[in-house]
Amino acid sequence: MPNPKSYSKTQIVLHWLIVLAVLFQFFVHDAIAELWEARMEGEIANAPSPDIHAAMGIVIFALMAWRVWLRFSQGAPALPAGDPALARILSQSVQGLLYLSVIAMPLSGAVGWFFGVGGAIEAHGIIKNLILLLVALHIAGALAQHFVFKSNVLMRMLGRA
Repeated sequence: MPNPKSYSKTQIVLHWLIVLAVLFQFFVHDAIAELWEARMEGEIANAPSPDIHAAMGIVIFALMAWRVWLRFSQGAPALPAGDPALARILSQSVQGLLYLSVIAMPLSGAVGWFFGVGGAIEAHGIIKNLILLLVALHIAGALAQHFVFKSNVLMRMLGRA
C-alpha cells in the first residue's frame, strides 16, 4: 500500500463530506424514528416510505466505500514516528473502528428500514452510540496530536500540511 506524505484532496473532501452527512443524520433522526414506530405499531403500512434520513444513509455508505477504496489504493500518511506506542495503537484502533462503524451504520439502518428487521434497528442504535464515542476519541486524538505531540496530523486533514 502506498504511503504518501499527505492525504489527497479527494480524501480530505470525502472526510469532511462524511462528517457533515453524519452530523445531518443526527438532526433528522427523529422523523425516521417516528415513522419506524408508526410502522411497527401498525399505524401506517409496513412498508418503507421515502425519507431523507434513509437517503442520506445510502449516500454516506457510498462515500465511505469510496473513501475505503482510496485508502487502499492511494494509502494514507504514516503516523508520526515519535508517537508513543500506546498512542499509535489507540489511533489505529479508533480509526479502524470508526471506519467499520460508519459503514455498519447505514447497512444496519437499511436492513431495518427496507426489510423491517427490528434487530437491525437495535444494532443501528448501538452503533450510533459507538460512533459518538469514537468521534469524541478521534477529535481528542487529533487535538492531542496538534497541541501535545506538536505533530502535523490535524493539519494534514485540514489540507494544510
